[in-house]
Amino acid sequence: MGPFTLSVILYAAAHAGQNCETVFQETAAKVNPGVLSNGERPYLEELAYAACQTTNPDIIWQIVNQESSFRFVIARDNKQEGGRVYRGPAAIDFLKDLQKKSRRNPEKVASVDIGAMQFNWSWHQSGFGKDPMRMLSPAAQVEYLLEKFGEHIYQRCSRQWVGCYHNASDRERGSRYQSAVQKKGRVLQLQALYYLKGALKTMSPEQKAALPRLRKEEFFQVLNQSRDMALPEREIRRFVINPPSLAPEATPLFRDLRG
Repeated sequence: MGPFTLSVILYAAAHAGQNCETVFQETAAKVNPGVLSNGERPYLEELAYAACQTTNPDIIWQIVNQESSFRFVIARDNKQEGGRVYRGPAAIDFLKDLQKKSRRNPEKVASVDIGAMQFNWSWHQSGFGKDPMRMLSPAAQVEYLLEKFGEHIYQRCSRQWVGCYHNASDRERGSRYQSAVQKKGRVLQLQALYYLKGALKTMSPEQKAALPRLRKEEFFQVLNQSRDMALPEREIRRFVINPPSLAPEATPLFRDLRG
């Protein structure tokens, strides 16, 4: 299986004759169909591309699902009880105002969760050049996880790093978060299986023959290993699954997602 052993997304992509980005986006759109019509689709495309340049796009999918349900132009102000969430243009205005206030008074740091991965401004602003607008970029968030934050929390928490992504000081809260992200993995597995089933259903025997053979025991091995939620690392991956003449058409089951 080579590079596909840790990733349900990569496995489904390889066996559906599609690329990683397509499977990432279409499974995400099943969680939040509005992302295709609310003007945030470019953000989803950016996230998919960034995630698919790593060794484990699944865990990025799962964290984003847990943190924001694939909402991108979003900010949560935690100073109010229960938090106040800003979306769309309201989030942009709020973050611009946050940047002005931070420049005037850098000692007063607001607790604001920003973007798809909900990095907190108070703790992580330096990793984004103290620019809250940059924190909205999914690619910048994935880059920060790869280059700085991920290694830091892995050294501190080892295999419990996902829990420490949420809270490194409260073990109980971190454990609950890790369990919640694991459950999002089951959502991903189900959606990837639906995607793969729909893709294979529309293929001719010739198209199927051009793809890697689908083995039940191999698929379950991928599912088991994906539950480990390995820390993603950078891995440039560009591959062609099958010759263009045999490339399957868009799967009818998911055609409506492309709008």
